[in-house]
Amino acid sequence: MLIVGLMSGTSADGIDAAVIDLDHLQVGARFRIRGTAFLPYPSDLRAEILACCSPPSGTVDRICRLNALLGEWFARAALEVIERAGLRPDDVALIASHGQTVYHAVGPGADPPATLQIGEPAVIAERTGRTVVANFRPRDIAAGGQGAPLLSYVDYLLFAAPGRARALQNLGGVANVTLIPPSADASDVIAFDTGPGNMVIDGLMERLFGQPFDAQGAVAARGRVSDDLLADLLADPFFTRRPPRTTGREEFGAAYVSRLIERGRERGLDPADLVATATALTVRSIGEAYRRFLPSVDEVIVSGGGASNPTLLAWLRRELAPAEVRRSDEVGIPSDYKEAIGFAVLGFETIHGRASTLPRCTGARHAVVTGQIIPGDNYHELLRQISATPMFSIVGHAHQLERTVELMNQAVAEGVFPGAALVVGRGDETLLARGFGRLTTEPDAPAASIDTIYDLASLTKVIATTTAAMILVDEGRLDLAAPVATYLPDFAQAGKDDVRIRDLLLHCSGLPAIFPGGFPAYATAHRLPRDRAAIIAEVCAQPLTYPTGSRVVYSDLGFIALGAVIEAICGERLDTFTARRVFEPLEMAATCFNPPPFLWPRIAPTEFDNWRGGRIIRGEVHDECAWMMGGVAPHAGLFSTGRDLARFARLLLHEGTLGSVRIIQPETVAMFVRREGSIPGSTRALGWDTASAENAAGPALSGAAFGHTGFTGTSLWIDPQRALWVILLSNRVYPSRANQAIISFRPRLHAAVIADLER
Repeated sequence: MLIVGLMSGTSADGIDAAVIDLDHLQVGARFRIRGTAFLPYPSDLRAEILACCSPPSGTVDRICRLNALLGEWFARAALEVIERAGLRPDDVALIASHGQTVYHAVGPGADPPATLQIGEPAVIAERTGRTVVANFRPRDIAAGGQGAPLLSYVDYLLFAAPGRARALQNLGGVANVTLIPPSADASDVIAFDTGPGNMVIDGLMERLFGQPFDAQGAVAARGRVSDDLLADLLADPFFTRRPPRTTGREEFGAAYVSRLIERGRERGLDPADLVATATALTVRSIGEAYRRFLPSVDEVIVSGGGASNPTLLAWLRRELAPAEVRRSDEVGIPSDYKEAIGFAVLGFETIHGRASTLPRCTGARHAVVTGQIIPGDNYHELLRQISATPMFSIVGHAHQLERTVELMNQAVAEGVFPGAALVVGRGDETLLARGFGRLTTEPDAPAASIDTIYDLASLTKVIATTTAAMILVDEGRLDLAAPVATYLPDFAQAGKDDVRIRDLLLHCSGLPAIFPGGFPAYATAHRLPRDRAAIIAEVCAQPLTYPTGSRVVYSDLGFIALGAVIEAICGERLDTFTARRVFEPLEMAATCFNPPPFLWPRIAPTEFDNWRGGRIIRGEVHDECAWMMGGVAPHAGLFSTGRDLARFARLLLHEGTLGSVRIIQPETVAMFVRREGSIPGSTRALGWDTASAENAAGPALSGAAFGHTGFTGTSLWIDPQRALWVILLSNRVYPSRANQAIISFRPRLHAAVIADLER
């Protein structure tokens, strides 16, 4: 989808425009920037904008006329950037316009809090023919927020980095920061306005030098900072006000500049000294905000007009040392156009009806869908396009799931697990996505998040092995009614000639659950080597322990045999097949067998294992049999995150399709997830389990729900009747599998989710 983003900031020097190509959003999202353009305001228009920002001169008639006039200018900027990108207006799906802020009164004492952005979006829609999203801030304010900083959501999507605390520092007219802790989820992000960015510097340059800004920071570089005046300026109550907070010309505009000039004259400062002191005010207020309100920062990525001021940037590097300070251009986002790009992303979320604010940053009671939609000539076509491409919402409505959050926190406190990732979604909307607790019971262990990688244990059976079986059924390469020995001749040993593929999937083959006596004892007694082929051969040699089809015994051995069948058909190992056919197309980047060592810091450790030399298992599969198979086993061995599994859950909810990617045919999905029903008392489907009051689903999920659990403390349940999915990933086996509290917890979790959603 091609989207134009338009932004005019508090500096009011012109309109930044960017065209981006964006089809889906996730953390670490990347997109193609098709073109950028800057449309400067002529001096008389800029003067009119600044006049309308001041209550004495901003009369209703002037603002009314300016609103229409700026609509024309924003339309011109959109058409110009479209042309520069080598496109036609009809190629563009959406235009997202921030507009021009003329007043933003949301601070202490504002009653009611209010904001006004102008640049009539109806004019933009009429001149371009495109659907427009505009007026992004009021909905957050209506929800109790300050309507800023809105781009903290976009910062989180674009710049979250495992293992690094990143601060995104915007240096526009106002300076604001977004802090993304290492491996954070959306609820961990901190953002607020630090104070003036270029606004005071630009005001001084215009008043004292007749120039719109301090080009290359040359004036500040030759001036002398007045420490006395700077200390007075930093005593302003704004700088000690706790976040969430926002500011604008109401506090640091023309009146503030006039007072600053007067105070400078009283101290005998020359104009260059005043510009230097204003530059130092921007730098010091940023540094003080970091020290007061942020944890330690590893890296600062700077954008906005101030990023082009070498003096400001050099002083900021000294102020924030030892943190590394660099421009956003160095990480692929043009610093001058970051905000225009950001509003294009917000427009994309608005048209999809998804929340795109971070309440912790704006102070709102809950996340909201921002913006207002002005239909263009392409509106119906755009709606059809959106309905065909379901997407993952990053920010959910945690306020709707208060009991669930309370239950999760209680589970950590009571030792059900050291930590966990929980992702709850309905349709394509994520209602809750966050981590709870820590990776271990140590008080200084890293916090769990939805990007923590967990050993999925037996979820491997459905996410990897059963999905591979579905694909082969679709392709006509796997016949569920065929004997296993058709594909795996060695399986015919010990009277297993008549066991069918379907019997393995239904866990009614007659094979035992595990190797007799448990795998460690069996492997030791039989001197099994750490070799996949040897263990598969041992499974093929096992006799049946009950008549095939007479009852259900959940069997790892049956799935090891099924995996061997799949590999025989495919001619490649299960890990390579599922990566190529499932995980890569679905962009499940953290989902894999045998995760490489560089991912280990993100992996939650599992059990203290005496059999493997008396050590905590981390980065290696917990299941001993899967470990002896080299970490790639059909019954266990897959690692993943809550974020990745949300994509997989939505794939099944949408009958095998996610966005434009089809993995499985709808009829095959329906066949595999439906309770089979031929064995009395069995809840089993093909590979999957189905909901029952007696199993992990509990009585709250509907009879149509299907899912699975994993021994390490994981589960995935999907309720098509409610379009609901619940993913719980934990390491409840740390440091010992003796902890069985997860068994009673899972039904309580599902009950809490349903109670929250249906109260």
